[in-house]
Amino acid sequence: MRVRDELKMTIAAYQTLYQSSVTFGMRKQLQSEQGKSELESKIEELQKKKGKLEEKVVLFEFFRFLFLKLFYNRKFLYKTKKMPLKKEYKREKL
Repeated sequence: MRVRDELKMTIAAYQTLYQSSVTFGMRKQLQSEQGKSELESKIEELQKKKGKLEEKVVLFEFFRFLFLKLFYNRKFLYKTKKMPLKKEYKREKL
């Protein structure tokens, strides 16, 4: 009789443990589904922001290229053709 009662108590404890674990799992699944939509919207927002920043990078690289191209061309002209520097330009009076 004692063994039978202990077995019933053990089975009841396992059933309770199983039911509580199933409840816990369902609750966690619901929480993750709710957080998933928020994370998806944040992902979209960050992807848009990333696209805008990449456009800025391309634009800045283009202007940097133009600036360096003009700067080095100007330096090259001064060295090769012995053009006067801006300070040496004389204004012609009309």
